[in-house]
Amino acid sequence: MTSIVKKNNKNKLYYYVNYIWRLLATAICFASFGIGSLFLVYVIIPIVGKSKTQNVISTAFRFFVGMVQGLGVLRFEFKNFEKMQSDHGCIIVSNHPTLFDYVLIISRLKKCNTIVKEPLWNNIFMKGIIQLAGYIPNKSIDENFILIKKSLDAGENILIFPEGTRTVPGHPINFKRGAAQLAVRLGAPIRIIKITCNPSTLTKNNKWYNIPKEKALITLEVGELIDSNKFLHDTGMPSLAARHLTEHLQKILLSHTKNVYDNYFFM
Repeated sequence: MTSIVKKNNKNKLYYYVNYIWRLLATAICFASFGIGSLFLVYVIIPIVGKSKTQNVISTAFRFFVGMVQGLGVLRFEFKNFEKMQSDHGCIIVSNHPTLFDYVLIISRLKKCNTIVKEPLWNNIFMKGIIQLAGYIPNKSIDENFILIKKSLDAGENILIFPEGTRTVPGHPINFKRGAAQLAVRLGAPIRIIKITCNPSTLTKNNKWYNIPKEKALITLEVGELIDSNKFLHDTGMPSLAARHLTEHLQKILLSHTKNVYDNYFFM
């Protein structure tokens, strides 16, 4: 009986020390990200040139992801990203459960444009990178249409989170139709990336220090390419095609993320 009690006490001590370390390491990672972003904008990118900005960002993010995993803050799995090696002029659509989703995806893609929401354009750490990388502001489809078309015609892939913001744990995924409308109007294929996080962390309305008791695993899985033209051919109407395509995308991701937020607990 005594040995069991000692073992339980050791386990509790281990989990407590591990939790404190991950909390400290999380703070280090967030501070490093902010400082690193400024270093990229004012030192590295001026040296290598604006034309290589997206490559530099991808490399820096890959280093950051390695640091986060190396310090034991989070674990990551990247599945089937080799499917994207030949993707050009493609709209990448993903669910958005964590704060790191954009960083994780871009860390695996050397050249990728993205539509960025307005608060980030005013973020002291991110606005320089966003502007130099040529990212597109999140305005109306009509306002952005020419910029998006130009980017896709140049062979760039564009990352879009159709939810518009991070998923709220316990709430259903609710896609806006913007990504589908763009795909239908431009005849662009869609590549889905499914993201799960277990246990949940870095979600909307959570502070950086609200870390789970156990180290979380974030998995990113690349799905098959979706032909948006098929939906237009089947319906004959762009608006109806966009609606059906949005429902199709949402169904795929809902089936993948169902109950992903159930039974999680926080300190």
